Amino acid sequence: MANSSIPESSFLKEAFISYTSYTNTTKQSIQKFALQWLQSNIESELEDQTIMTIFTQKWRTGTETSVTGDNSPLYLENLPGSYKKSKTNQEDALLFIHEKVPPKMQEEFKKRWSLKTKLEVSNPSGTEFTTEDGEGIISYRVEKKQIYYLLSFEEKGEQYTIVLAEKISPQKYDTWLVNKADVKISDV
Repeated sequence: MANSSIPESSFLKEAFISYTSYTNTTKQSIQKFALQWLQSNIESELEDQTIMTIFTQKWRTGTETSVTGDNSPLYLENLPGSYKKSKTNQEDALLFIHEKVPPKMQEEFKKRWSLKTKLEVSNPSGTEFTTEDGEGIISYRVEKKQIYYLLSFEEKGEQYTIVLAEKISPQKYDTWLVNKADVKISDV
């Protein structure tokens, strides 16, 4: 039962509602990527390891204990198409997630949900992404036609400083320098 301190809407409910308004498969793939990112971060970054289990139970049955006996995990990326505002159990599950996910993670999710820019490697030989860590310069080879979604980018002379929506390379970095001549940045 929802109490009056819980908001009428939630960040994930708003996302699920907006998902159905897009028929563009590229936009929907970006949104599925955002949902994968969210679930991964809920499972790896939050102390309460029961959040996705309780969410799953609420989504399926409206309770925190499974009545159906179905203990298979739910994947957030698969849920927008099955969301029905009229289902109280789904509403309760979405409000539960809203309460458990910290505001900073909600904001990061919203950025990924509404990505508008992509980078495509256009140089036939590929390119090097570079970054600096405490031990020196790190390089990561990227092949032609590789596409990355960007949280942001900034011109710096002959290079771009890019912030990717995902961490890449063995070191898991998301901020890189890349030669402008080797890439094309455009709207999604």
